[in-house]
Amino acid sequence: MTAIRFHVSTILQLLGNLNLSNKLVLSALLPYYLFAILNAVLEGVSMVFLVSIFTGGLIDGDKGGVPTYIPEIINVVGGKVELSGVVLLLIVLFSINLIIRFGLLVFDGVISALLRRRIQEAIFSHYLLGDWSHMRNFRVGNAVGTNTQEALVVSKYLTSVVSAIYFILGALVLSGLAIMTSFKMSLLLGLIALPLGWLMQKTISIQSQLSKRSAALRNDFSSDITDRFNGLLQVHIEHNYDFHLRQGLQAQDRLTTVDMLIGVCQAVIGSFNLLLPLTALIGFSAWLFIMGSDTVPNLALIASVGVLGMRVAGQLNGAVVSVGNLSRLSGALYPVLDALGVPPVSVRQLIDEPVVRIEMDRVSYAYGGHTVIDEVTLVAEKGLPLVLSGRSGKGKTTLANLIAGLYSPCSGRLIYFAASGAAFSSRDYRAKVGFVTQDIYLFRGSLRCNLAAGRDCTDEQIWAALEKVDAAEFVRTMGGLDTESAEAGRSLSGGQRRRLGIARILLSGSDILIFDEATAGLDQANKSAVLRVIEQLSENYIVVIISHEELFLSQQKSYSV
Repeated sequence: MTAIRFHVSTILQLLGNLNLSNKLVLSALLPYYLFAILNAVLEGVSMVFLVSIFTGGLIDGDKGGVPTYIPEIINVVGGKVELSGVVLLLIVLFSINLIIRFGLLVFDGVISALLRRRIQEAIFSHYLLGDWSHMRNFRVGNAVGTNTQEALVVSKYLTSVVSAIYFILGALVLSGLAIMTSFKMSLLLGLIALPLGWLMQKTISIQSQLSKRSAALRNDFSSDITDRFNGLLQVHIEHNYDFHLRQGLQAQDRLTTVDMLIGVCQAVIGSFNLLLPLTALIGFSAWLFIMGSDTVPNLALIASVGVLGMRVAGQLNGAVVSVGNLSRLSGALYPVLDALGVPPVSVRQLIDEPVVRIEMDRVSYAYGGHTVIDEVTLVAEKGLPLVLSGRSGKGKTTLANLIAGLYSPCSGRLIYFAASGAAFSSRDYRAKVGFVTQDIYLFRGSLRCNLAAGRDCTDEQIWAALEKVDAAEFVRTMGGLDTESAEAGRSLSGGQRRRLGIARILLSGSDILIFDEATAGLDQANKSAVLRVIEQLSENYIVVIISHEELFLSQQKSYSV
């Protein structure tokens, strides 16, 4: 019962996070299950008809049993109790059964594809629009693994839920037909199946725990290899391939062991359809040995209940396999639910006039129980670059993130002042901020696409921005705005990427420009060129510079942390 409550509550939570209402789910699944019930009824009646033909039980079934009703059904449709009429009816029944079953299988495929898409889009959206104070330390490998592999696994999990209910309904319908045929024989088969039910329950419980462990190890593996791919240049420079091979594959031994154990559980679950008839035959053999053959009911009855029992076993096996899949796949629920639980970025109104001044009044910020910024007071304004300096880890980037509105102060106030003199609190309003990081990321696509970033920019505006940052010449040399950028801009030098990054934020219409270690790793010529660009921009923008090294600008305001 605990496992059932877990799955039900988790499924409801998942559907809620995916914005799938109960009404929408019911409108899709109710017709599906009604057809599933009809399919099971037609299958059961068809099988009894077929058995009755070959056992001579067409007329002689037990009173109240399904075989007794066969002549009545044929008479209702205007036929006669003749073999040709029964065969014709069987053809019709099996044909209808086939059409319905085909439609149900198509529905399974469609619902699986739609669920996979909905889950992956929801995860990507939550990561992309997640609050940065929550997302700042997320591992790219984990996120990619969750958005691809684990999302696919969860879509299979939800499809298994649909399938499990389908098989359970089929088993109930066919069991009802078997009971109508012979209650005693059906009861005997049910008692024989009880130990198998206990075995399946224990196996599924063990598999569920193994699945959770497997999902965690899969994400560890994704993170480990992503780290190596991101740092591939460093690996080649240091030539320590063996070390990075071991580190990248360190989760494989444990993951393989866990997956093998899951395979053993799957083998037990998958053998249910053979274990059940084997156990039934052993039980029937014991009956014959103890009670004698004189107590055996007539052949038609045994055959009818036996065939229905086999179909019930098939449905139960499908249900067991589906429930087994729930336990096997349930481990993927944890990273997916964590991803869907990422808090969204706070919605604040955009300041619709130019910002010319920023004031921080005794601002403090802490996370993880550690105070990073403690009652800081400073001013940044247009025309005078603000340089935040200090050793690594002292809170320079945190201060910049507060100025950008990526973080909200734990205490104190951060106020944006517009040209009109109006004041706007960072808790309720956001300014137009451009952030140039040390590692400018250029996405796969053309330079035009990277610079415009979805905004409606003309080529003239793009070239004007490139001229401002002294990047137009090298862009023309590369082939112009249609030049394809290699992933992450690896085809460009560090100085070129920095200038393109600055051009991109100029095209964004930002009032505040933040440069995080914008000159780090550059040679003196490139460093001087970037600083000249920043000084020129400071005349028209609020400029904040983060640097661990001393900078020499014609005029600046410094704050050491």
